[in-house]
Amino acid sequence: MREGSPAKEFIIIGSGSARISKETDQGETTVADLGSGEFIGEIGLLDNVPRTATATATTDLGVFVSSASEFKSMLAISPSVARKVRRASMTRSATFAEAA
Repeated sequence: MREGSPAKEFIIIGSGSARISKETDQGETTVADLGSGEFIGEIGLLDNVPRTATATATTDLGVFVSSASEFKSMLAISPSVARKVRRASMTRSATFAEAA
């Protein structure tokens, strides 16, 4: 996923790891390293905005990919997942704002 690109999918990392980075005035800044069981892509889908960060595989990845419509259905069907995703989105948005 590239910062600024359209948000089209939600990804759950099944295995491996990925680095999340943002472009700042000082250049590219790492804001998180994610691994198995974590997810990426929720901010753009929840807020209907372009990708807010870049995700780069740092190892081979096994992933589960959901389209935007599948993501929205998942949130509607499972309130506990929706809460977890929204909490993570708020935390990440705050972290991204600090990195800027």
